Amino acid sequence: IRVKPDNTGVVTDGVKHSMNPFCEIAVEEAVKLKEKKLVKEVVAVSCGPQQSQETIRTALAMGADRGIHVEVSGKDYESLGPLQISKIMAALAKKEDAQLIILGKQAIDDDCNQTGQMTAALLDWPQGTFASEVTLEGDKIKVVREIDGGLETIKINTPAVLTADLRLNTPRYATLPNIMKAKKKKIANVKPADLGVNLTSKLEVLRVEDPPQRQAGMKVETVEDLVGAWSRNNQGFDSAQVNSQGAARVLRNARESANCQLVVSPVGPTLVNALAGTNVTLAVFYSGASDPVVTWFKGALPVGTWTINTNFSPDIANDGWEIIQNVTLITEPHFAQEGAERFTLQYNMLQGVVEQEIWRFNGRDLQNSTRYLMEGTSLVIFGPNRTDKGSYSVTLMNPFSSMTMHKNVTVLCKMNPLLL
Repeated sequence: IRVKPDNTGVVTDGVKHSMNPFCEIAVEEAVKLKEKKLVKEVVAVSCGPQQSQETIRTALAMGADRGIHVEVSGKDYESLGPLQISKIMAALAKKEDAQLIILGKQAIDDDCNQTGQMTAALLDWPQGTFASEVTLEGDKIKVVREIDGGLETIKINTPAVLTADLRLNTPRYATLPNIMKAKKKKIANVKPADLGVNLTSKLEVLRVEDPPQRQAGMKVETVEDLVGAWSRNNQGFDSAQVNSQGAARVLRNARESANCQLVVSPVGPTLVNALAGTNVTLAVFYSGASDPVVTWFKGALPVGTWTINTNFSPDIANDGWEIIQNVTLITEPHFAQEGAERFTLQYNMLQGVVEQEIWRFNGRDLQNSTRYLMEGTSLVIFGPNRTDKGSYSVTLMNPFSSMTMHKNVTVLCKMNPLLL
């Protein structure tokens, strides 16, 4: 779509005309009513320049019996609006002695959603708008309407005006034989003046413009490039660069699932994720305070706090935690033996610092007791028996991550002695 150089509208020269999708649904519903022998004739109407006959031919190929082309061109076509089309439709309905007018609920170019309602008002006919189901019952029409929050069912008398909604039906594809037959069907040409319709519009289009172009984004290769881009795009903010091994450790090997909140008081939180390295430069942008307090959170847990002073030097309150990764859960021996002295489950971890661990058996938390000992990286079961068979798990946690590993344990049971 191209806007005219004088900004009075869009360029339509050489543009292929096609039927509005909602009007396709309206034509399909009219043809279906004829196939059910509920109506005698289907007449397709289009208002516009010579190219509008393409739209009428499509309707004829779908099953309409004949067409009427109301020829409107030049300045009249450019100012053609719902009111002018409604006047034409009302005049044609009287001339053709129509009993039912079905239109699409709205056009997809201007989305006015007014033509059906105005046509009904000019004819003083009842209307069923936004129809998703239509049933003819004698001289009445039952219409199920799409409304906000649900459906509304109404009954109206004929003659009437209906507007088709998206769920009314699925339009058929015109077959090649029907397309060939459509070329032989009649299309009458009339002028608005022949119908006694004045197309003078009371609306004036002041200006048509292309939407403003969005500024293209940019890709950066490194954190340093990102910091530089932030600095260039936030000229109204003071910036402080924080260089710290402690701060970097918080972010070392961080993954997308390890997002954290960097809260700059008094501005608010900033989401940080997927930064990695041994010496990360983090730019903090702020306003409204000369020495903002920066707090690093994982969820509701404060992990690090520092104040940016005039020298922009951070003071990390406590060390960060590395992400827990690459955990395995093993047993020793492979199977538990009923009556054995002990059975051990142990986890191995290639990366991370564990602040808290929880052992569970069949979903139940375990505590140290005469039967269970949780020590270091191990869970020891004393005197295992057949009731110890089931699913064991260990959950490892620190402020930045958690990981749970499961292990099914089988207990080899002793044979019960036979009683004779």
